[in-house]
Amino acid sequence: MLLKHTNTAKKYYFLFCDRKRMCHEIDKWLCKHLEIRDYVILDDMDYKQFREEQRPYLVTTSHFSGLNKETAEKTIELLNSKES
Repeated sequence: MLLKHTNTAKKYYFLFCDRKRMCHEIDKWLCKHLEIRDYVILDDMDYKQFREEQRPYLVTTSHFSGLNKETAEKTIELLNSKES
């Protein structure tokens, strides 16, 4: 499932995929959307589950609390550092 949020400055996409195929689905989606250069992967899976090329874009959340202030700040920092 893909959710898209658009404002005047930026577009935000949310991709939800099957855990077993997540890495492949992310790559497949990015290949279809070459205009996307800045992105973050939010997940509670261990970083070792992701391909080496995806790890710099990963923010790992807690299995128990999900997205919290610390991971939200890290996500914002990561997205801001990737802005052109």
